[in-house]
Amino acid sequence: MCYGWGMRVPARFVLVSLVAMAPVAAQPQASASAPAAPDAPAHRVEVKEDLQYAEGFAREPRRNRLDLYLPADSQKPPLVMFVHGGSWTGGKKEHVGGLCTALAQRGVAAAAINTQQHPFAEPAAMVADCGHALAFLHAHAAEHGYDGDRLFVMGHSSGAHLVSWLVLDDERLAAAGVPRAAVRGCIGLSGVYDVRPRHVIVDHVFGTDAKVRADASPFLHAGAGDPPCLLVSGERDIPGLVLSARMLERSLHEHGVAASTLELPGRTHVDYFFSLGSAVDPVLPRVLEFVREPGTKLTASAAPASDLLVETASTTLGGSAVEVVRPCEGTATCTLVWVACGSDEGKDARRVANVLASRGIAVAVVGCAEAAAVTPATAPALSRVCADLLGAGARLRLPARWFLGGAGNGGFLAASAAPGAPVPAPSGRLLFGTPVGARSIAAALPGVAAPDLVETLAAGDHPPALLFVQGEEDAKGRREDGLLLSTRLVQRGVLVHPVELPRTSTAASLAQFGSAGDVLLPLALAFLLPK
Repeated sequence: MCYGWGMRVPARFVLVSLVAMAPVAAQPQASASAPAAPDAPAHRVEVKEDLQYAEGFAREPRRNRLDLYLPADSQKPPLVMFVHGGSWTGGKKEHVGGLCTALAQRGVAAAAINTQQHPFAEPAAMVADCGHALAFLHAHAAEHGYDGDRLFVMGHSSGAHLVSWLVLDDERLAAAGVPRAAVRGCIGLSGVYDVRPRHVIVDHVFGTDAKVRADASPFLHAGAGDPPCLLVSGERDIPGLVLSARMLERSLHEHGVAASTLELPGRTHVDYFFSLGSAVDPVLPRVLEFVREPGTKLTASAAPASDLLVETASTTLGGSAVEVVRPCEGTATCTLVWVACGSDEGKDARRVANVLASRGIAVAVVGCAEAAAVTPATAPALSRVCADLLGAGARLRLPARWFLGGAGNGGFLAASAAPGAPVPAPSGRLLFGTPVGARSIAAALPGVAAPDLVETLAAGDHPPALLFVQGEEDAKGRREDGLLLSTRLVQRGVLVHPVELPRTSTAASLAQFGSAGDVLLPLALAFLLPK
């Protein structure tokens, strides 16, 4: 899904801003081994163009046509159906002819399809088009010589959203009339798998009805029996897409489904897509491996959260009250130092800590003064607390890999703290509903001079990644300051995941942290837990 074409950054956004195309620093979690060279082309390719896969659905018949790429002299090969991207408003099947040819040359049949597009059709009609195309391919397999019971779906950007929605939503696949057993796998390239949060383009295409947007979110349809999934994104992809893929991967694992994410070092949303099928393509070898042995080399299912128990231990470090919450069975994967400023934030912090500890994350809740008592010396003091915590890590059983975060005024302190040597830089920061600009800081913390948070957060050769969450109902000045900070940080090379929650405030969302339908927990887990 290409989220921006103009140079103006949207005022309401989630997952992305156009400045994503600026250079982005490597996130420590993102990695991918060098791909093996793809198989040498061994088959002549026969192309059948403009097959009409459905009648009477699209205003223009060409929007319901597909091109078929068949490997000659191959007996009943599997078939990959590809759906192009274009933000649900543009693109066409001819754009992926190179990849389809490369697949067919290597013994895998491929179909590139058109779908209807917005504003002439809603996303539900587009995914129905994908279902009609898959049904056509299943029904006409014998006629064209491929195996109709070994079908794979694949898409880029908005196309990845549509194909994952089709095969993960039981009702959509059943409406298409395609047996679930015939769908052997799903390959998503830089897809958006949760369209509930706000973004100017998502708002335009999906509308504002919360039920419609939840139904259109593949992430929420993941369940037992789903096909294996290979989810690819670029390390320098549009902000949030890496996180979106990790969220879906984790949800599939929790349902016992084989899934894996491939994050391509240094690649953007478009550069690896345009190299698909070429000699330097890092994706084709993994796609071929996946199609030939779906699920056999993907990550195994994760242990369910209920297998972990929570252990709480209180301590005092550097004059500040610290409550450490950690899993008492197994080893924690990372440490989150969460700053709570005042009693209300403290309640939210303990809720966050208990939920995350049940997912294998150690959380150290640092209690700071009420907002009225925050002074310019508070952030340096917090830095010393972080140093004390990490120094006592072995005694407190805290993993060395750590993150720093907080909500509201506690988030401001977490953003302002700059732990120095010998303390290693955090792997990332989480800021929820945080005042980060002169206006919002003056409103929340009267008398506190606004620091240059860009310099703090962008310091170093590899600045920590940032998960920045705001609510649509947060104060306007706070949201605008957050947008400006996120934009400036991306321009400085910081990997920022900006998220705006619809029809709620950050405080209200934190009060529901870990409950059914909560948006924050999947985001936090995707950001915190290592690949």
